[in-house]
Parts: sequence; C-alpha cells; structure tokens
Amino acid sequence: MGSRDSILRAKSEIVENAKTVVLPIDDPDLAALSNRCESEGKRVIRVSAAGAKADVSVNPAKGTVAIGTESVPVHISGVGHAVNVAVAVGIAHALDVPLAVLAPRLGNLPTAAHRAEPQQAPSGAIIIDDSYNANPIGAARAIDGGAAMAQSRKGPFIVVTPGMIELGAVQVDRNRAMSAQVAKARGDLFVVGYTNRAALISGHPSARVFADRPTAMAAALERAGTSGVILVENDLPDHYA
Repeated sequence: MGSRDSILRAKSEIVENAKTVVLPIDDPDLAALSNRCESEGKRVIRVSAAGAKADVSVNPAKGTVAIGTESVPVHISGVGHAVNVAVAVGIAHALDVPLAVLAPRLGNLPTAAHRAEPQQAPSGAIIIDDSYNANPIGAARAIDGGAAMAQSRKGPFIVVTPGMIELGAVQVDRNRAMSAQVAKARGDLFVVGYTNRAALISGHPSARVFADRPTAMAAALERAGTSGVILVENDLPDHYA
C-alpha cells in the first residue's frame, strides 16, 4: 500500500460507522485514532499492555488485568498475546461484562496453532512455535516473551528464523532490527535460508546460517540443552531460497 500512513488510513475505515471503538493505545497512531474517534462523539475504550493510562490494562509481567481501578490476577497463556487479551477484555467491558465474570476465563484461553504456541521438547527445552507468519510487531513481542522465559529458566535463548517477507522497501531494515533485538537479548540467531541472510547478519554478526529449518532446529535443540528456549519465528514456502 506504499506507506504506513496509507495502511493506517485504510484500516481506520473500520471505525467510521462504529458507535463504540476499542483500541490498543500502546501504538501512537492508534492512540491518535482513539482521540479522533472520541472527538467525533464515539464511545472509546482504550486498552494497554505496556503500562499506558487506559480503561483496560493488562500487565503480563505481574499477571494482572485491570478495568479502571479494579484489578485481578490472571495467567495469560501463550507468548506475546497480552495486547490481544487487552482488546478482548475491552470488548467484554464494552458489553458490560463484569471483570469478576470474565477474569476466570482468561487463564484457559486457547492459542492458535503455530502462533506463539509453546511446547516442550523431549529434551526439556521449550519450543515457541511462531512459524505461521511474522510481522515486525508480533516478532518483537515473541522475542521479548521468549527471552524472558529463557531468563526465568536460566537457559539459553535461540531464535530460528528465515526473517520476514513482503515488507517492501523496509524489509531489510525490519529484519536488521529484529536480529539486533535478538542480539540485545543475548540470544543466539540461527538464520534459515538466504532470503534475508544479509540483513539478519548485519544486526547480529554472530548469527549462524543454515540451509533449511530441520538442520537449524537440530542445532538449536543441541544448543538449548534441557533448559533453553527456542523461538521459531516464521517459516517460508519452498520457493524462497
């Protein structure tokens, strides 16, 4: 669509005829959209998973969900889904569902297959399967979540990825930023294939390159040992080199 602004304008069309709008305001553009909607007389429910002042707040680190000043402890399943939980709670709040009613259901939310789906390998290592697809925001959340999990388990953190695609002119920059985030988290980066190899290595100079995912996973499992965490971030069709 040419630019982020063009995407924002197109996506914002969904709120034009809405009387109630639920928006995650941790993104500055959506925070601005929430203000615009409010100025147009719409009911706006602002949600946050990053500590912003909002009607609904989810704190994945503390394991709490709050509506206004009322807060309850919850367990959020999956990795990097706090903002999705916040939006869901915001929708429930818009429908006047009390926090005491919805909170007990939050600990058993199913995760979609291959979307930050954690599972334990026979070795004891945790594999976070986020291979369905990848975008910069989702990948960043998955990396943060995987790194935190590895730290709590006192094991190594390994990211296995071919990188992200279909990002137009910003693809190199976004892949470089993703690999730099892994490096900052003191994680190992195992690059699959050659599509984004140069960009990923530029952000993580000690990255290792593998011809295919099975080979990369075998090396990752060896590196992870019994306590490590492996994040599988994206998977590309065979026609990508």
